[in-house]
Amino acid sequence: MAKTTSKTQAKTKTTNKKPSTKSTAKATKPAVKAARTTKATTSRAAKKPAVKKAVATTKSTIKPAEAPKPVAKASVSGVTPLLNRLQVQLGIVFAVLAGLAAYFMNTTSVQVLLGHLTKDELASTAGTVLAPAAHVLYEVEFRWLAVGFLVLAAVVAILRGTKYLAKDQAAVTNKVSSLRWIDYAVTTSVAFSIAALLNGVQDLIALKLSAIAILISAYLAWVFERENAATGKPTRGIYAVSAVLAVLPVVFLVITMISTYIFGTDGASVAVRSPWYAYAAAAVVSISLLATTRIQWNGFKRQYDFAFVNRNLSRILVVSKLLLAVILIVGLQK
Repeated sequence: MAKTTSKTQAKTKTTNKKPSTKSTAKATKPAVKAARTTKATTSRAAKKPAVKKAVATTKSTIKPAEAPKPVAKASVSGVTPLLNRLQVQLGIVFAVLAGLAAYFMNTTSVQVLLGHLTKDELASTAGTVLAPAAHVLYEVEFRWLAVGFLVLAAVVAILRGTKYLAKDQAAVTNKVSSLRWIDYAVTTSVAFSIAALLNGVQDLIALKLSAIAILISAYLAWVFERENAATGKPTRGIYAVSAVLAVLPVVFLVITMISTYIFGTDGASVAVRSPWYAYAAAAVVSISLLATTRIQWNGFKRQYDFAFVNRNLSRILVVSKLLLAVILIVGLQK
């Protein structure tokens, strides 16, 4: 009885162990397959929306950059921003003044002479005696001189406000304004010639030398300004020559005006005076030349601020042109 029980117990143990292992193995296989399928499906499901979202986000970020607003193009290429520029506005003002000068000014003219020596027929009895003389080269009306001056000022101002606007604006950062000195040289030399003709300077050589002196003075002033921007220590000799060349025409004009008062007498020994507009034009041009020379020296002698110096020099240039135009139109009106 004891043997049979031990054997039967051992058999029952072995029979109980085998089905348990097989059942567990069979049960784990479907569980692993299910886990693998769930992982695969979850990974696929997780990958697909992520790609779609990334594509959607990239598309959404690219779309606003590709579509520029039409309003910005209209504002840049429109007429209103062009008219808002100061130089363009000044050009329009000078053009209007040129039209007013052509319409309202009278036909007062002046002769331009060339001095020379000629034979004195009365004194040349025993031999040739030379005497000073003057040859009339041409005669021009002050009206057309004023119109030409204002048209030139208008063209220069409009070019500074349109074609050379970027270069004119870069002058503030570069601390060198070449366009302002070109404007000063061209318009001031013409303005001085008109003022000199009004006060009796009719010799062509004197007029041309005065204009050339102003042109060279403006060039040297530009060189002085450029050296200061580059090194901070400009050559004072350049400024000295520029200042002398600017002052010499003024001295020459003042001497001519004084000579008119002293020697221009009639039969009753009464001094002859020029009309008021001749004195006014000479004063405007002379003050413009002297003030430009003085302001430039003050700007470089003290603590240098290019924006301040540039603004003052530009104001003097504009105001002098406007005043000269008004003086000519009012003084020589019909």
